[in-house]
Amino acid sequence: MNIRCRKEVGKRFRLVALTLLCITLGACDTSSRTGPGGFIFFGSGSYLGKFSLGDGSSEIVAYVGDGTVTSVGNYRDGELLLTVRRLVNSRDVQMVVRFEIATRHYTNLFVGNSAVFLRDREITVFDDGFNLQATRIVDKERRLTNIYSHDFNASVTITPVSDHVVFFQVAKNNDSRVFRYDAAAERSEPLEEFSKVCDLDGAVWVSESQQMLCHSPVLSGAGFEYRFVAPDGRLGAALQAPGDHAIQPVLYLPEKHLLVVTEAWRGVLGGQQKYAVWIYDLASGESYRLSKNQYLGDHVAYMPLR
Repeated sequence: MNIRCRKEVGKRFRLVALTLLCITLGACDTSSRTGPGGFIFFGSGSYLGKFSLGDGSSEIVAYVGDGTVTSVGNYRDGELLLTVRRLVNSRDVQMVVRFEIATRHYTNLFVGNSAVFLRDREITVFDDGFNLQATRIVDKERRLTNIYSHDFNASVTITPVSDHVVFFQVAKNNDSRVFRYDAAAERSEPLEEFSKVCDLDGAVWVSESQQMLCHSPVLSGAGFEYRFVAPDGRLGAALQAPGDHAIQPVLYLPEKHLLVVTEAWRGVLGGQQKYAVWIYDLASGESYRLSKNQYLGDHVAYMPLR
């Protein structure tokens, strides 16, 4: 196949992929009710998407080539921190990437996964496959601090709690432990009781109550009930789930006391996976659906209206 033919095939492939992504994004299926405002950035395959928390519409922001966007988080002003998985010389490589929203330009930073930026200390916490690390730039040099070492291929989840604190979970072979890391004090500590009742996968921190909203496999059994859990393991109330299917909280908006929750189910015809986005008011317990057919993934970044 000559170069021109390869270019034409590539164009047709991207056009088909773009069409399929637009269907997945559900841009034409929005709510008549206005949401709280601002935008959610999320990954969907090789694309970075933007979802409006105002009218429930969505759009494609960027295409990352042959990679897959596995997580999206906030970075410095006007920037996002992505984790992108690619095959490099037949090896599965995950790269932490800085994305500039205005220019839509991205820069590879370093090899790593599940990166979280702590604004107060200008520190990025990430997993390198063997260690949980904290990195920052000092005198134009990148410095690393080892936080915790773990077995290769352990599943690591990092959840931000404040501008200088994260909770992180290390799980392997049905054994799961959660730790608290304070970047200001450069100290980590195990959360033994918390580990027993809270799974950080799909969890969000609710700052007003100083509790994690998380799924508890021990308490929920086969179901997916979400409960509020304090760092010492004390159980709070269960979340009264909107909709009729499995849910996952993806974002908490502290200034509005609102949760953004996704609902997932399989359609009657063909068993196609479907998603909806709900807005849940923690103060009143009321909720409403903002979009009916919208995928947001597991890790998102929020940008308020400027």
